[in-house]
This record gives sequence, structure tokens and C-alpha cells, in this order.
Amino acid sequence: MLIFTSILLVSFGVLSGATEDDSCKERRPAHCFTDDDDVPIEFPDSEEALNKLCPVLLPRIKCVLDYKKKCPNTYLPPGLDENLDDIYVVFGEACDTDSELHKGLSTHLPCIEKNIEGHVAACKPMVKEVLEEMTSHLNLDWDSEDVFPNDEDRAKYICTKEALDMSCFVSSTSVKCGEEAGEISESIINRIGVLDVLCPENIHEDIEALVALVQPLMELGLAADEMVSKKK
Repeated sequence: MLIFTSILLVSFGVLSGATEDDSCKERRPAHCFTDDDDVPIEFPDSEEALNKLCPVLLPRIKCVLDYKKKCPNTYLPPGLDENLDDIYVVFGEACDTDSELHKGLSTHLPCIEKNIEGHVAACKPMVKEVLEEMTSHLNLDWDSEDVFPNDEDRAKYICTKEALDMSCFVSSTSVKCGEEAGEISESIINRIGVLDVLCPENIHEDIEALVALVQPLMELGLAADEMVSKKK
């Protein structure tokens, strides 16, 4: 979930609060959102927070889905537009208190929520190292998407960067929160289909192969860092 889910929640917050008109005159389904909810739209850090969030968030997503079917020109942020059906299904399962996903996720939410921000410092050097190797062959600056000579190379770069970051997040979650938490995170990311949207179809296999190669190395590095930090 977790980077992508955070983006989702922020995006819904950005869309919130405008008009009650649902006549397709507006491209954004702002009528689906209100500013007067008592529950903040943010990543939950406990089962209690998740149970409070679900009755607010699920109807919002369903409202957007219904509006999008009625009004095909509805604008949604990239990623949400293509994946909203899958997001609704996964969120629905996460909110179902009898589901295995809800039970497993609830157990690990405090640690996962803490790791969403914490993984950035640990993962950035690892992601940077792989990207530097990738871009050195093109004599490009790894930290700038604008220097790529064409849209295809830029798309590959963005896809690789996000895939590595998500892979590192899963590894970091496994190290800090346990293997089950890492598996839950990876399952949700895959089911939502984040990389299907971010990555051109012709490089899916290459990205999957790269992640399969790099992820175990990232996990070893993160585990070593975790051991060092605990000894301090």
C-alpha cells in the first residue's frame, strides 16, 4: 500500500469539497467529497483508525467510480484513473473485518505506518546507486527526469525508479515489521497494479527481472543497517 495508498489519500484530500452538482458539468467529481468529516484522510496507524477511516473513504471511492461511469471525461490524477476499480476492491477487503487481509494488516499497521516515512532515508541511497548505473550508460544525470532525449527513455526511468522504491519499501517493511507485513504490503501493491500504470507494457518483464535481482540485496543491506542501529 503504501506509498501509492498514501498518494491516493492525499489525492482524495486535494479533490475534496466543492459542489453538490453531479451533472457532468465538472470534470472533477468534487461532489463526492466534503470538508466536514471528523475523520482525517490519512494512512491509519491502528485497527481503530482503519475502522474509522473505512466508512468515510469507501463511499467516496464508490461515488467517484459511479460518477466516472456516468461521465467518461471525468478527470482523476494519473494512476487513480486506471486503477480505481482495483483500489476499491482492495480497500473493501481491507475494511472487511472478517477478511484475512484486514486481520493481517491490522496487526502490522502501527509499524507499517511508521515505516512509510522512515524507509525513505534507508532506501534512497540504494535506489540512487542502481539508477546511477542505469543512466551512466547514457551519460545522463540520474536525478533529473528532464534530461532524457525522448519520452520512452523518460518513462523507463520513472518506472524503474518507482519499482525500485516500492521494492525497497517492501524489503524495509519485512526487516522492520516482519515477513508477514512485507508480504501483505507487496500483495496490495501488486493487486492495485501500480507498476502496470507507471511502466510501459514492453518493459514489464525487464522491470520484474530487475526487481527480482535487486530486492534480496536490498533486504540484506537493510537488515545489516538495522542490526547496526540496534547496537548503537
